[in-house]
Amino acid sequence: LAARLVSGLDIDDPSQLKGVLRASLAEVRSIVAAEESGPGPLIDVLADSRAEAAERLEAAGIELRWPLIEAPGVLEPLQRKALVSVLREVVTNTIRHSAADCLSVQARVDNERLYVVAADNGASFDGTIRQGNGLKNMSARIAAVQGYFDYAGSIGAGFRVSFNLPVAS
Repeated sequence: LAARLVSGLDIDDPSQLKGVLRASLAEVRSIVAAEESGPGPLIDVLADSRAEAAERLEAAGIELRWPLIEAPGVLEPLQRKALVSVLREVVTNTIRHSAADCLSVQARVDNERLYVVAADNGASFDGTIRQGNGLKNMSARIAAVQGYFDYAGSIGAGFRVSFNLPVAS
């Protein structure tokens, strides 16, 4: 959150600055919600994250392909915070860095774990992975809830983030 807000200091374009501020405010809201509440249904967290992603991507002219799924399970507040933050960062990175026109998100629940694969079709990946704050933070958030995080890119063909985390039944 702090890195996102500081990055806003260097943005001259009002629409980009609004996007940074909107994402920061959404992250503050999710942090407060996670701190104030108990376990929540996974399906609700995914639906809220999907709606937010659709709105942000549409504003950037990027299509979202994220089919609705049956998502049994419950997330504890820290798991919910990690999931929401990582999905939000995936969308932010797609908008800022990918030059994509589509982001696809696949989610499934299996053996009390949520598996997510998010892939864009952006042409801007040049084979160099610069592990900035976004990738480091996503990896740390998922590891903190006993999850697994991975990423890879295809030169000129997009970037993929995969992760999983436990869900209670």
